[in-house]
Amino acid sequence: MNHEQLPETDHTFRPNYFRVWSTFFRNSLVREMTFRANFLITLVTRAFWLSAQLLLFEVIYSHVDAIGDWTRYEYFAFMATGMLVNAIVETFFMPNCANFSELIRTGDLDFALLKPIDTQFLVSFEKVNLPMLVQVVLAGILMWYSLAHLDVTVTAGRVLTYFILIAVAVAFFYSLMIALA
Repeated sequence: MNHEQLPETDHTFRPNYFRVWSTFFRNSLVREMTFRANFLITLVTRAFWLSAQLLLFEVIYSHVDAIGDWTRYEYFAFMATGMLVNAIVETFFMPNCANFSELIRTGDLDFALLKPIDTQFLVSFEKVNLPMLVQVVLAGILMWYSLAHLDVTVTAGRVLTYFILIAVAVAFFYSLMIALA
């Protein structure tokens, strides 16, 4: 057969990153469900700390109308935003950044570099801290509660801008963690 008649084929391998991340997520879920009590204790602990923070500021705001220019619900909205950024980072990046120096120390980073997938994706998303997803939900509830008490008009543009700024904050936090790892 003449080689000129063979069809051109693309022999490059392109992994489906969503499927890879889904596998990572599923593995994390199996790991968390193996130690169910630890999972539940983490959920209860997160809810307790949020309740303690809210109680502290409820006590403070029961004696004053504002701290600086921040009213009770403005502060709670700010607190919800900080919680959301922290929860996203702790859910998706913190377990992996904590493991990064261990990969270097043990030489396992060499194996990650040889795999046919983007190395930064692999070392950044391999583990998911599922109990922290509850913190994302709690932050959303606190934000909804705060906005319900503020004289704020919620528009699609403002919501889009808010989530873009959340993404920028997460990217900044992630970049800082990678630089310091």
